[in-house]
Amino acid sequence: MDMRILEDTPEKRELFGYDEMTGESVIRTEWKNAGAVLDRNKAVQGKDAGKSKSGEFHFVGSIPLGLVQKWKEEEGIDAFNPDHWPAIARKLDSNEYTSLRINTGRIGIKKKMW
Repeated sequence: MDMRILEDTPEKRELFGYDEMTGESVIRTEWKNAGAVLDRNKAVQGKDAGKSKSGEFHFVGSIPLGLVQKWKEEEGIDAFNPDHWPAIARKLDSNEYTSLRINTGRIGIKKKMW
């Protein structure tokens, strides 16, 4: 399927394709600018970064949408699917993706005790 560019900005590229065999139209968005997200995460990164005053909530970090898209296309991991969060937590805990976290602790997935 040939894809044609609908929009191309510094943030993203939107493409349109039409498959004559199936009659299906596809619009795909490719996110380009991950640098701003990573720079923001690094600027506030620290041991207690992202913790609320009550300690109840933690802002963990930000995942650029381009990386969310890549994980879904290449590995089938959907960051918007709660069932896939154990895989996301493993990725965020890995050394490869430390720049996505603002809190330097490990995320992990807590097991239910009941």
